[in-house]
Amino acid sequence: MLSDKFQVTNECATRTYFDSHAKDLGVVIVTSHTHFPDYQIMFEPDGFAYKDAFRFFGANQLIDTEAEYESRSFISHMQDPAWKNKCSLVICWFHNRALPIPVWELKTNSWWGPEESVVVGRRHRVLTEAAIARKIARLRFETQHDKLLEFCNQIGLPTQEAKLPKETEEYQRWMRRTKTRFSRARNYTS
Repeated sequence: MLSDKFQVTNECATRTYFDSHAKDLGVVIVTSHTHFPDYQIMFEPDGFAYKDAFRFFGANQLIDTEAEYESRSFISHMQDPAWKNKCSLVICWFHNRALPIPVWELKTNSWWGPEESVVVGRRHRVLTEAAIARKIARLRFETQHDKLLEFCNQIGLPTQEAKLPKETEEYQRWMRRTKTRFSRARNYTS
């Protein structure tokens, strides 16, 4: 299904790929816009993607859809308080951030439900706000600044937000748990 000749590198290329492969994927594009949301689509009941889409959408349902290169780019649309009434699905080339609505990654033809796992590196993991805060706190504690910056770039977090003060409640909870684990390990080995 994927063409090695076609390089997807931005939102425009993602839309071009989706437009050209919609029929193969079993999608009917009802309308296409340049403003948010990008599409109104329907899934053909005997189409390729219908079996996955059926988990989230009913038959013959008109679905407001936003196309993005990376799923984390959809966060800018979430600033609008009425976004839930405007969009029901994100179609992206690369899924890298858990979102509160279903996400369809075209690169691998994978579907994720609301707040489901995302790909970070080669592992699948749930990236909730608490998990992000714990990982940032751990990397800060271990003074691994290069890994901290790399992680922030992967999840689309501005690097200044990664510099959490040591007084945060999340950091203190992580420290208490870490100290408890180290003391238990020391007692077990001695």
